[in-house]
Amino acid sequence: MGGEDEEVRLRYDRPLGSSSRPEFCVLAYGDSLTAGYHAGGFRFSPYARSLETSQLLCDHLGLSGWTATQMVMAGSLASTLSGAADGAFRYDLAIIMAGTNDLGSGDGEAIARQVWKLHRSAHELGVRTLGVGVPGSFAQQRLEYVRTCAETFNRSLEGLCANEPLASYVACPVEFSETSRFWEADGLHMSRAGYEALGRALRPHVLATLRS
Repeated sequence: MGGEDEEVRLRYDRPLGSSSRPEFCVLAYGDSLTAGYHAGGFRFSPYARSLETSQLLCDHLGLSGWTATQMVMAGSLASTLSGAADGAFRYDLAIIMAGTNDLGSGDGEAIARQVWKLHRSAHELGVRTLGVGVPGSFAQQRLEYVRTCAETFNRSLEGLCANEPLASYVACPVEFSETSRFWEADGLHMSRAGYEALGRALRPHVLATLRS
């Protein structure tokens, strides 16, 4: 699977000789924000593409519309990571950006616990994780309970990551604004430029995590 405008790009099944393997292999995992959903779902511009460098291979698995609970139940993160470990290479890091589709529940701590299960599934395979907080949105600006839920989720996930040597946390570096070119008119998804900015902004955090 791979190519432009696709929600999923996984290359762990491709043979990579020692001379061609990049220094690090990373998997970006999450929902539509990881898939790079924009233009009403007709186009996809995953942030993984702008995160990638000659030293850093970054695959992505974006599950548009999925909640963290659905991700946990499906076991898709663990199966992808374990599949890579059995193939040509293993991922050194999983970037997990999930929870946005759960905010309607209003229980930020419960959502964080579900997302943490994703982190733990990676840790059990010896893969480090970088949790990315949920960004702002139109709904958070208009509905106090959604905003409070997002803030609680981010704070809870940051705390969980702080107490686990295999985990790190970073707040979403692309701030929401209704007038920003980085965001779509739906008030939830980033634009192509926004996803590109997200990948570039995450790169130093990813490299610092990998080299720590």
